[in-house]
Amino acid sequence: MRFAKWRFQLFRLDNDRLVHSLKTAIALLFGLLFSYFFKLPLQGQWVLISILVVMCAQSRVGAILQKSYMRFLGTVIGAIVASLTLWLVYPNVVYTTLILCVATMLFSYIADSPSTWSEVGPLGAVTLVVIVVAQNPSFNTVMSRFLEINLGIVIALLVSRFIWPLHSRTQLRYILIHTLHELKNLAKQLEAFTSVKADKTDKSYELFEDNVLNYIGIQKKLFDEVMRETFGRSNLGQIFQNILYEEREILRGINLMKNALMHFSDQDILLLNQQSQVQKIYQMEQHLFQIGIDILENKKNKQEVNPLEGWSDWKKEIQSALKPLAANISDQFAIDLFIFSANRLLTQLYALIILIKKV
Repeated sequence: MRFAKWRFQLFRLDNDRLVHSLKTAIALLFGLLFSYFFKLPLQGQWVLISILVVMCAQSRVGAILQKSYMRFLGTVIGAIVASLTLWLVYPNVVYTTLILCVATMLFSYIADSPSTWSEVGPLGAVTLVVIVVAQNPSFNTVMSRFLEINLGIVIALLVSRFIWPLHSRTQLRYILIHTLHELKNLAKQLEAFTSVKADKTDKSYELFEDNVLNYIGIQKKLFDEVMRETFGRSNLGQIFQNILYEEREILRGINLMKNALMHFSDQDILLLNQQSQVQKIYQMEQHLFQIGIDILENKKNKQEVNPLEGWSDWKKEIQSALKPLAANISDQFAIDLFIFSANRLLTQLYALIILIKKV
């Protein structure tokens, strides 16, 4: 069953890549036809190059919208610098070369930026170089290259948006499923936790934790893309931020429970985890994780139970059952931390499920 599910997920990923590949070919075909019918200079090669640069970089609509906007700005800036170069210093070879080198250095610096402005750099540099080093460049060359490059950007944008669009929101749900699976696996580790497994020889817990952090980082990027797809009109912005908050709190709760367990010996951990109320907490965690996953996969699921119902009774029973383990104040603090973290974890899980229903 697990192997079949893995193959299905792999097929989905390959299917998206296949769709995007077909869209890239279609966009290129539109560029060729446009260049042929309107007799663009150089057979419209810069239209085609722009299409490939935009389409090959990203597949999702939200990402392409962002990159297209930034590349348009890069083209504008590159065209302005090229115009000033032709007006002020061309055909002086020394000054023209100096401007090309300095401008390229600045565009390269921008391209290496971690912000979204990094997309301005490459197209700015390319536009400048393409115009200035052309044979007998003029202001007609500036306008021609500027229009050709932006025409390619527009074609790529329209094809991405209206032909088999790959929406960031769909990818976001897919990443949310993976995040919940990894959090579920991470919480499952607590049931068989021992101080021996906490040493450096066992990497399973750290692996799940690293995967969760990686997926949370991907979600941040996808959240921004979803907002761009709707041009900021989506009412999901705050919901997305709350989902990120709940996921981080769930991860923090699991880590606090692990830290509390690490205080005890392996024998005491075994006794603690064998308590019926502690087992009930673990089962409730797994149940809530699965509900969230089922909702995202559009599966029918049993109606979730509020984990806070009867929590005060649970807490008293757990404290009573674990009292023999509290040999000193430090032990009691670890027990209280475990109970507090479990309560917090269940609360955040329930809140996350409510948010997921709104996505």
